[in-house]
Amino acid sequence: MIMDALNKPLFGDDHRHEVLTFNGKDIDIIKTANNIWLYGPSAMEAAGVPPRKKDGYSRPLGRIAHPDKIKITDTPFRFPSGNLNRNRSVLVSPQAVFDLLNKTHRGRNPIMTIQFTDWLTENVLEGLPPSSWSPARKEKTKLEPVFRETITEKDQSETGEELDPLRPVGLYPPMHIHTPIAQDEVEFCLCADERAGLGKCWCRSGVNIRGALPAEPYTGDLVIDDGDLPF
Repeated sequence: MIMDALNKPLFGDDHRHEVLTFNGKDIDIIKTANNIWLYGPSAMEAAGVPPRKKDGYSRPLGRIAHPDKIKITDTPFRFPSGNLNRNRSVLVSPQAVFDLLNKTHRGRNPIMTIQFTDWLTENVLEGLPPSSWSPARKEKTKLEPVFRETITEKDQSETGEELDPLRPVGLYPPMHIHTPIAQDEVEFCLCADERAGLGKCWCRSGVNIRGALPAEPYTGDLVIDDGDLPF
């Protein structure tokens, strides 16, 4: 049994065969095993690919890669008696027809290809893209959950003292600087006020928040007033 890219059968015993009409021509549609197959020569003719005098559609059908093509003799499907020549041909997936849009075949009518692919989209593909009906489709990527070890933060120190959840974490250089801050600087503390009974202040190890030095009066002479002209 021939398998597809997902290691599933290309063709099943429960196949359904129906014949639809496109521009006055019969198009054989076989649905089975979540795949859609078209009778190769009819699909090439409807897509505007001209047959060769010697071998008909053997050359364009031979360019279709596996598994978007399957021999009828390798499937349980058969056309009714009286169509033995048809049973020696191949079935192709809708994706093989859509691939003609980006390929060059001598004498192919691109307008007919577009008309046929539009017809397939509206009447055959059931609202799905042609790649969804291709046996060459790849398996969908599945996301797997990732479990990591959780870290629970301790609410007490090694000596049993309560720890403020807003205490500084990591190295904070200004905590070790005790010089006054500049006039345009402001120092904040995220720790609870120890005097309010909300816990111990971990900022600066109990040292008060730094304040700014008193502003010194300006003694220079570079003062611009209303009477000065701009530079």
